[in-house]
Amino acid sequence: SPLGTYLAANVIYTTLFPTQYQTSYTAGFETEKAEYIQQVAQKSVLENKKVINLKLFTKVKFYLMELLDLPI
Repeated sequence: SPLGTYLAANVIYTTLFPTQYQTSYTAGFETEKAEYIQQVAQKSVLENKKVINLKLFTKVKFYLMELLDLPI
C-alpha cells in the first residue's frame, strides 16, 4: 500500500541516517499524516538501535555512497 511504502522508505532512511528529520515530501498524504508516519519510523529505528545493529547499516551506507560516487 502507499502508506506501507512511505513508512518503509522512512524506516530505511532513518536506518541509513540515524537522526531525527522532517521532510516536505509527503507522498500525497496530508502533512500531519506524513509527519506522523515519519515520527513512527524514526522512533521505531532510533529506540531500537542495538536490535537492528545500526553500526552494520552505517557501513552499508558508506559502501553504497562510495559505490554510487556520492559525497560521504
